[in-house]
Amino acid sequence: MTDEQLQKLIAAISALKPIGGVHWETVVPVFVSALLAMLVGISMEYFKSFREKIKAERTKQKDELAKLNIATIALGYNLELVIHAVLQNILPHYDASHAAFLAVNQVPLSEPEITEFVRGVSGNYPHMMMTAPDYNFLEHDFIGNLPFVIGKEPELLKQSNWLIDHMRVLRSYLRERNGQIASANQQNFNGATFPAIRSAIQIQASIADAECVGALSVLDQIPMMAQTLERIARAYKKVGDVKTLIPPPVVSDAVVRLRAIVTPLEEAMPDRQQPKKDAG
Repeated sequence: MTDEQLQKLIAAISALKPIGGVHWETVVPVFVSALLAMLVGISMEYFKSFREKIKAERTKQKDELAKLNIATIALGYNLELVIHAVLQNILPHYDASHAAFLAVNQVPLSEPEITEFVRGVSGNYPHMMMTAPDYNFLEHDFIGNLPFVIGKEPELLKQSNWLIDHMRVLRSYLRERNGQIASANQQNFNGATFPAIRSAIQIQASIADAECVGALSVLDQIPMMAQTLERIARAYKKVGDVKTLIPPPVVSDAVVRLRAIVTPLEEAMPDRQQPKKDAG
């Protein structure tokens, strides 16, 4: 109510005032002032409460976005680690192991050829006996750190569990390789029989296959999870920057190579369903 409106109200009341009656010109201003003060107080409390709710919600969203970004960073770390393992260790070991296995199957069963092959194993196929580091993948606790997401995107929980399982399986394959190499080094190829040497090479080739399957599973899972996190995080872009995972081109190259290795292995699995033939 403006001052002009208040003065008009008082003038109207004064005109209606009977002689000897209540002096409204003194009562009304006090009443109106008290009413206005009360309304202003209520409005200020409501506005203060509203601002606090907005501030609390914004703080909550910032915290949730930070957790989403941390999860994306963890995926990026694992992606970098596994692609390093694939390019520097897994694929070189695969190539050497399978080349050695192909060669050992072509060695004639005569002493001179066997001796020549055994002597040349270390020099011709050095990566077959290369051990793998213990890669420390980050097992991010999605259900513990992102409970506000799991309720909306339960698929993310399943994906995170699969990723952790794939990383653990890959590490177990790499450790198995290291154990087999340590055992072979203790036995010394030079003193082993040819069938034992052939068996050791075949084991390395089989482990190399398993490592490629495990690595591809991890590389397939990480981008799917990153896309899910980015889609969720876009709803928080008003409160901060959204971290995104952009795999370098070398990742797609590695995936193409791994898939070329893994696909024939999957097709050769005995429990794989064969496509039905058309009748007729």
